[in-house]
Amino acid sequence: MRLLPLFALLHGCGPVLKVVYGFRDPNDARSNAELVEYLGHKGLRTDNVLRVHDDDLPAVFEQIGKSVPEVLVFDREGRRVPYGEPGSCNAPAFAFIENLDRTVAYETTEGRIEDVLAPLHDLDGRPVETDGTADFHVLLYWARWAGRLNVDHVKVWEDQALANARADIRVLKISLDLSDDG
Repeated sequence: MRLLPLFALLHGCGPVLKVVYGFRDPNDARSNAELVEYLGHKGLRTDNVLRVHDDDLPAVFEQIGKSVPEVLVFDREGRRVPYGEPGSCNAPAFAFIENLDRTVAYETTEGRIEDVLAPLHDLDGRPVETDGTADFHVLLYWARWAGRLNVDHVKVWEDQALANARADIRVLKISLDLSDDG
């Protein structure tokens, strides 16, 4: 660990953070079974995992601002509810998700959940639909190659949403890993 500061000086913070957080090669394709096994090992639910067709990944990255992990929140009517300033980091999401409340009228922005769900499918290849009973949909974008951030961010966000007693929140986890399931 004594060489870490020297490595950071020579190579910048980016590579160091990738090593510390366990980033992997994003070009490594993952099967559905590998993703489910990984999530189970990390203590995350596995019954709410969605995939993106590989051809749609660039558009999805544009949609979420090229940040992984990321979270999008939608209200009962399918309108996007921002949790921070556009283009900012996802840190405000931690306090926002745990405090979502069905009795609060949140500001909404352009963006409909139907458009966001269109390129997604469940692990059996079926399209995804909204749940008309949920007060909010929280979409968690993650990737196996993002390493420890999946536990530091995605698991916390999911746990916060499920523990929130002020709103009925449906959590969907969208894998941004390339697929080797065809």
